Amino acid sequence: MLTRVRSAVASLMGGMMAGGSNGDHPDGPDLPLKFPYSRPDFLGLSPDEVECSADHIARPILILKESRRLPWSTGYAEVINAGKSTLNEDQARCEVLVVKRRPSGSPMSNRIPTARRRSSLPNGEGLNLQDNPDVQIEREKASYNVSGGCTALAVVFLKGKLYVGNAGDSRAIIIRAGEIIPMSAEFTPESERQRLQFLAYMQPQLLGNEFTHLEFPRRVQRKEVGKRMLYRDFTMSGWAYKTIEDNDLKFPLIYGEGKKARVLATIGVTRGLGDHNLKVHDSNIYIKPFLSCCPEVGSTCSFIMLLLSLSMCGFVYDALNSSNVPITPNVQQNLVMV
Repeated sequence: MLTRVRSAVASLMGGMMAGGSNGDHPDGPDLPLKFPYSRPDFLGLSPDEVECSADHIARPILILKESRRLPWSTGYAEVINAGKSTLNEDQARCEVLVVKRRPSGSPMSNRIPTARRRSSLPNGEGLNLQDNPDVQIEREKASYNVSGGCTALAVVFLKGKLYVGNAGDSRAIIIRAGEIIPMSAEFTPESERQRLQFLAYMQPQLLGNEFTHLEFPRRVQRKEVGKRMLYRDFTMSGWAYKTIEDNDLKFPLIYGEGKKARVLATIGVTRGLGDHNLKVHDSNIYIKPFLSCCPEVGSTCSFIMLLLSLSMCGFVYDALNSSNVPITPNVQQNLVMV
């Protein structure tokens, strides 16, 4: 019963927030969707199975029906969130591509290719991989209903090297010979504090005269005006004292610690795609200027059959960290995406 109530409340609040975030932007329910909602193609789900997968009460775990649908004996499993959104916000795709070098002197070798590979995201955003993703999404919002946003994590194995690109709070790790090797780190208000504060300092209009870019150990109270308190600015890695002024009574740009840290009291991740319409609750302050779509890319030399790559979204890491991922005896023979 408690689960049902929690799910209903979460769905209600999610709908209210989504409904209040459109503002004056032209996209909305009257515009067509670019892509219908779906789950990964390699799961081979029927329309009825896709609908059942969105049950927030039963929360079925979806796995591969046929192992041959993914290369290298890759495993896969997913489960919908516990009521944070109506549909599953995560999406996955796995492809084997063949890259060939054109012979030197070929008449086509100096020609710029016109074909551009496209990929689909769960909220219907089409990304042209030769463009800035956010610019592409913003352009398509004029013609299609594109709402929400997502983080992105890409793992590419090319010529004996494993490349990981991450924009958001998803993470990838490698398990090799019992050793756990982090390949990405999540982007949070704490990890990107100085970038966010510098942006707010350079463009104070983004704060809407309701927030301050300075960080304090706790909320400043009016009775503390004129007194000294520890603070931190974008130029500082540590803390220093300042005399509290009236302007410091504003809500801080970054508030909270650890997993409870939020930007503009709203979102706990600082990189991702989309979310152009996301606003601070009951205000006209957009959060998108603080959300970067630029990924962090890392690489390592690895042989595909000697490693395990785990790709996990943020909520999985709320329960697991990189050092206590469960490992089965034969897990090191597979590339597994979760």
